[in-house]
Amino acid sequence: MVLLKRAISSIQTDGVISIATAAQDSTVEIKIADSGEPIPADELEHLFDISLESGHDLVQSEMSYYSINCIIKRQNGSIDVASNPNTGTTFTINCWFNQIPIINLPGRRHLQR
Repeated sequence: MVLLKRAISSIQTDGVISIATAAQDSTVEIKIADSGEPIPADELEHLFDISLESGHDLVQSEMSYYSINCIIKRQNGSIDVASNPNTGTTFTINCWFNQIPIINLPGRRHLQR
């Protein structure tokens, strides 16, 4: 949900948000992309770290991206981000679902329960 909120807030006027999924063997890939304002290059390197902000005599921590990264890593997954002024921002999440085999049927993919 945090990634979708970020995508929505990055679009100033007209824009596109897309969500794409793909499954292969026991891997699921999820891409969330937007055509809005990019994440500044100097912020990308530390995007998944805990950050501290101060103001109005308060110190606040920002843990949204850090929390997402921790949750995905606990599932033996990974998250990557690409962002540039021409195409916007894309988050790519890869997760392993070894416990849920994917059954390949002609033209369809189903998760076996």
